[in-house]
Amino acid sequence: EEFGCDCFGCTLCGGGGVAAPPPSIPSPSLPTTGITYPPPPPTTGVLPKILCLHGGGGDGADFAGEITAMRNTLSNEFEFVFPTAPDPPGEGGLWMMDPPGKDNPTTDPDWAQAAVAHLNQIVATKGPFHGIMGYSQGAAFLPVYLALTPVNTFQFAAIFCGYLTETHLGLIGRIQAQSPS
Repeated sequence: EEFGCDCFGCTLCGGGGVAAPPPSIPSPSLPTTGITYPPPPPTTGVLPKILCLHGGGGDGADFAGEITAMRNTLSNEFEFVFPTAPDPPGEGGLWMMDPPGKDNPTTDPDWAQAAVAHLNQIVATKGPFHGIMGYSQGAAFLPVYLALTPVNTFQFAAIFCGYLTETHLGLIGRIQAQSPS
């Protein structure tokens, strides 16, 4: 297995089953002008936290399992917190409930208020958080939440497989109202 070892003759271990260090690959230089990078995590001995929003139909525990490799890689750098969407039981783990019909988008800017209040409570009781990340519907909800959250609540946001929800025009209006011009 190339680079996975316990090996079938890969180039890293030479077939011995123990991976040799990978060859040096020069890292690309990062731009230093025009981009503001988030400050480094605090050095208080407490790991900075990342709030992790699962996709629709999931829950926090499932999402934690889905990103085990990432968590293991970053376990010395960050603590991950995995809330579950507060939707009504049986509604499918949604941060934003579906509109009554896909051809009839919602216009209510408070459509996801239950999820906003739920995350505000988590931020207040389990924060502070250094970052926030979302996957799928969690990623679609993330800009909605950020539009309703004080600036600097999070130092960074990461969106995986995200989209802007075209079925919630009121929520899109909230995002656009907070977007820089």
